[in-house]
Amino acid sequence: MAVRKDATLRPRIMLIWVADSYRRHGVGATLVQALADDFGCRIADVSWSNPISGGGRRRLARRVSPEGVWVS
Repeated sequence: MAVRKDATLRPRIMLIWVADSYRRHGVGATLVQALADDFGCRIADVSWSNPISGGGRRRLARRVSPEGVWVS
């Protein structure tokens, strides 16, 4: 995976936690979309804070942003 860097100001997700019984129901994706909407950007422009769990990267970040994931 190529690493690209730029100086664009991006909203960053530090932590998203969804209760087990609500996972895979779109709650996390809705939270990410709300952040992007509030910031006035696309989901693809949202940055994810490191460390990001494997599940978070695979199941949420890449699903809502198939173009790629910014990790900061």
